[in-house]
Amino acid sequence: MRITEIINSDLFKKFERELEEKMLAGLEEHGESKHEIISLVEELKDEALDIAGWGFLLWRKIDKLQKKVIKSEAEISNLTPPL
Repeated sequence: MRITEIINSDLFKKFERELEEKMLAGLEEHGESKHEIISLVEELKDEALDIAGWGFLLWRKIDKLQKKVIKSEAEISNLTPPL
């Protein structure tokens, strides 16, 4: 899928709406006070760690899935008689 197709997709538009709602809720809850920036940076740092951690766990699952697919394809190839 090309970038322009992704950006114009309904799924991306849904992502944009949800992001906007989340940001507006944060603005309403925390405001734009300058002294809040330090706590915001700390929260961003914590969130980045969460994303990295969950990203690693997702990567592990995808890696295992890839190995299963490769094994399955090899088994299928061995069962398929040559033409």
